[in-house]
Amino acid sequence: MEFRSLTFVLCLVGFVGLVSAQDASWQKDRLLSARKATAEVEKNRKYCDELGFPKSAGYNRCFTNYPYELMTSGKGFSDGLAKVLVTGKAGFIDSTGKLVIKAELSDAGRFSEGVAPFEDRKGKWGYIDKSGRVVIPSRFDWALNFSEGLAAVQLGSKWGFIDRSGVLVIKAVFDDVSSFSEGFAAVGWPEDMKQGASASRFRSGFIDRTGDVVVSGTFDRISRDFDGGIALVSNPIKCAFTSCSETFAIDRHGLRLWTLNSWYITWFSDDSIVIAAGKDENGNDLYSAIGRDGKALFEEKFSRIEGFVDGLAPAKENLDWQIRIHQQTRTVCHCGYIQLRTIVF
Repeated sequence: MEFRSLTFVLCLVGFVGLVSAQDASWQKDRLLSARKATAEVEKNRKYCDELGFPKSAGYNRCFTNYPYELMTSGKGFSDGLAKVLVTGKAGFIDSTGKLVIKAELSDAGRFSEGVAPFEDRKGKWGYIDKSGRVVIPSRFDWALNFSEGLAAVQLGSKWGFIDRSGVLVIKAVFDDVSSFSEGFAAVGWPEDMKQGASASRFRSGFIDRTGDVVVSGTFDRISRDFDGGIALVSNPIKCAFTSCSETFAIDRHGLRLWTLNSWYITWFSDDSIVIAAGKDENGNDLYSAIGRDGKALFEEKFSRIEGFVDGLAPAKENLDWQIRIHQQTRTVCHCGYIQLRTIVF
């Protein structure tokens, strides 16, 4: 999760290029920016038509790629339903393609735990059930999906959490939040929040379901929420010429487990994290993978590795997808995948 400042890491520990997938303010800002970009293109369309620019003329005020955030926000099946857009309005279809919730919503998120956030005509957010009935009235300035019985909502510029009845059970005092995972939610707040004064420096940590900060430190960034009892965070460190941070794994008590010496990370997929592990002779990045103990899973480095699924991950070396056998882990595959499971030869 990224709050107010960018974080950089000294030497091999570079800028962590990913943020939490559920970072509330980041999601909102990206979606609003995508909406604005779409509106600008539509506003300029008449002018561009008069000039004779086709829609595929190239990137200028007359053309832009359809914003990715609008294409993907809330899309995909979840809880048996998927969001669709019809003439700019959101609705939901079932697995047969039948429109089961009419496309009358300004926008909506995915279903989880039987409900989905939706946006009304006035830009306020609430929640509907699978019949389309409003179960929590639209009174929030933004809303995320429910997770572990709680959902992050925004009131004004601050974030808090509601329960399934819509009651605000964790006060909206945080500048940023993520959804709950394994009993914890990442949050960001001004350093002197308890005094109620504004602050230029922000802190981040984890709260429990009561809203108490239970894991904190000098964190200036939370890169990944808890998964299997491990989270990735960053602390500021001294460096000569710029702002620097060191990224490392912590357990549920906030204790440091191992340091992540990489500028690039993914999150756990089949108990592995893809990292940048060096450079080739031309200065291009090479990638490898580590396990939950922070140790390398294999010695080989590839020009690209995707996430692991069922023990396999697509890997690319130079311009070709190929795999090698590693003696220690007996990693092998002849179909363009890395296999982490033990193979009996």
